[in-house]
Amino acid sequence: MHASCETGHKNPFDTTTAAMIVLDAQGRVTGWSPAARNLYGADTRDVLGRPVSEVLRDVRAAGDTLQGLGTAGAPAPGDAWTERRTVRRPDGALVETVLRVFPVEQDRGRPAWVVMAAASDRYEKWVTDQSMLSGLFTQAPVGLSVYGPDAHLNWANDVVQQVMGWRPGEWEGQANRVLYPHGSILSPPDYHEVEEVLEEVLRTGEAVLDVHWRGPTPATCAYHRVYSCSYFRLQDDAGHPLGVCAASVDITDRYEAQARLALLSRASGIGTALDVGKTAEELAELVVPDLADSVRIEVAESVLAGEEPPSSASGAPTGLQLMAERTRSAASVAQSDALLGVIGSGPTTENRRRLALPLLLGGSTLGTVTLRRQPPRAPFTEGDGALAEELASRTAVCVDNARRYVREHTTALKLQRDLLPRGLPQPSGIELAHRYIPTTGPRGVGGDWYDVIPLSGARVGLVVGDVVGHGVDAAATMGRLRT
Repeated sequence: MHASCETGHKNPFDTTTAAMIVLDAQGRVTGWSPAARNLYGADTRDVLGRPVSEVLRDVRAAGDTLQGLGTAGAPAPGDAWTERRTVRRPDGALVETVLRVFPVEQDRGRPAWVVMAAASDRYEKWVTDQSMLSGLFTQAPVGLSVYGPDAHLNWANDVVQQVMGWRPGEWEGQANRVLYPHGSILSPPDYHEVEEVLEEVLRTGEAVLDVHWRGPTPATCAYHRVYSCSYFRLQDDAGHPLGVCAASVDITDRYEAQARLALLSRASGIGTALDVGKTAEELAELVVPDLADSVRIEVAESVLAGEEPPSSASGAPTGLQLMAERTRSAASVAQSDALLGVIGSGPTTENRRRLALPLLLGGSTLGTVTLRRQPPRAPFTEGDGALAEELASRTAVCVDNARRYVREHTTALKLQRDLLPRGLPQPSGIELAHRYIPTTGPRGVGGDWYDVIPLSGARVGLVVGDVVGHGVDAAATMGRLRT
């Protein structure tokens, strides 16, 4: 036998790579492989016929367990053992090795022995690898699945079987689309089905990492979970593909937290205009369908008129006016990326499917926001409630800004109308007509004004003016100039 040059992660006692030493019933060396020569530095002609206890003497041990081979105290033919020893090579170098000794039957029932030897460092690495794999299979919270070249599931560890609630044998040999009929890929957008990922990994040999998959499981069919899945190809020593291994980790909680942060980030777009109705529409568009199935936003009529809002101590405000209402559709859910309500991390302690939140600012109540969820979506969790309260608080600030603008706009408009002439003189020789339309845009009332002044000699002065600026200050300046 000739040792393979590519040992990789093979068993160090594999017959193609390990040093092999054959002993007769008296413990003398009768076989010495090329790998043994490379490991211990001794030629075959120098070791054949010599006692193994002499050839593989442990320079760091007082006793020698190999001394008993071939004597009356030798281990029984069925026994085998593993031991470590340090052997001095002919060139003086010390070799740390691990021996695995086991008996084989010879003619006339006399036992002979085979010693498999490997360098200690390689043995330690292999033992560590095996321990790591064992822990990964049995203890780590990572789901491991192996798909064959036909994309059918051939093997799954205990984590996958427990999460999926599978009974023994019902999943083996099944296609992915049969096992997960309601699952879908959230990201990356290049993939739509898991089969596409499996085919690409099998074809190219390149791993595909961190694919976000969402779907229900048989064990929790009422709720959706999100998993981060990574796929890599399995192949034999010759490089021929054997299948694809998928490693999955449940990231539902982390995904929901990130989605909530993204929703809060998008909330900065609320209140782009000093208009209560538009602000309410922006909030409704933000929360449906990502946070709720439906939303209803109502604002007190006193707020719409620019008056001071009622105190929150007086309870819910009266005279509420509907400003925005929205209900999700199946298409809107399919197109949404966050899908907080659709995901749901599981049942909550309270079956909260309705959240009624006041639009509070200081000690005043400006209105109410009502959010609802319908089955099969999960009820609102504590995290959902905190997010809804933050959105309601931001909306209340925007609504109050719009209220203040309405109040200032109304005040400036009234002031301007009061300062403009209530009636114009009708001098002889001309006929007068007038009309004034104040600004309605976000810049507010300006300082525009007009007047007619009768002069001597049948003359008339016609005056039109515009004060730079807008609002109450511009209107007041207009009054002084006109006077």
